[in-house]
Amino acid sequence: MITKRLSQKGLVHMQGMPMLPSYETIHGSRAYGLVKEGADYDVLGFCVPYMDDVFPHIKGKIRGFGPRHTGFQQYVHHHIKDDEGKEYDLTIYSIIKFFNLASQGNPNIIELMFTPDHCVTHMDRVGTLVRGKASRFLSKECYKPFLGYAFGQLMKAEKGVDPDKVQKKMYHAVRLSLQLEEILREGTLTLDKHVETLTDIRAGNWDLDEALHWCRDRKPMLKRLMDESNAVPDKPDMEYLRYRLLMCLEIMWGELPDDTRRVYDRLSTTYQWT
Repeated sequence: MITKRLSQKGLVHMQGMPMLPSYETIHGSRAYGLVKEGADYDVLGFCVPYMDDVFPHIKGKIRGFGPRHTGFQQYVHHHIKDDEGKEYDLTIYSIIKFFNLASQGNPNIIELMFTPDHCVTHMDRVGTLVRGKASRFLSKECYKPFLGYAFGQLMKAEKGVDPDKVQKKMYHAVRLSLQLEEILREGTLTLDKHVETLTDIRAGNWDLDEALHWCRDRKPMLKRLMDESNAVPDKPDMEYLRYRLLMCLEIMWGELPDDTRRVYDRLSTTYQWT
């Protein structure tokens, strides 16, 4: 586990997160099959907070009284350089925030569950449970975030924001458009599926006008595909995701608070075989 190794070297301060990650994977160009020599490592994952962080009432805290309780959300540490000459960007989410963002179709979070197997650096029982049901997070709710991120990148490139990174922005825009199509057509996501196209862009063989026209020409097709797709539901099954989240919490904690346990038992009668 990269997080643990960096922590043991004193490069990551574990007091910033409640536990080591249950799921940790390498993201970015390495996951897309486009890594360049000397590239840094984008490490992302999620961990399970302590019980009283998720349910503060068990310690007598009253909602709306005193300082607002936000709990652990995420731990972020960029530009971590180890003694082997490698550099890491590390982001570890709370599993609660992870489930929330995934259910909303957030591209970065959705991608984490579909990285190639060789990119997964740690996965305990909880991580296996989440990754094994990754497709249950996919829905037509992905349409707006994926397309929004794609055109957001192109708009920045068009306006000359970070001119040295225009090629990178085009590459991300095209990648997101292709990923959205796969989700809507097939109900899954393969991060290293479009290596040839993305390599071509990174090599400078596309100009900005070409990328803009390519993405804009595809937009009606993606909208039609979203309307007609049977590969994913209109919205994720939030009750199912709540059941899986409670299952993950119980695995890590060994028990759930009594009131939450009753909800979990009710949901398990519906979803225990899925």
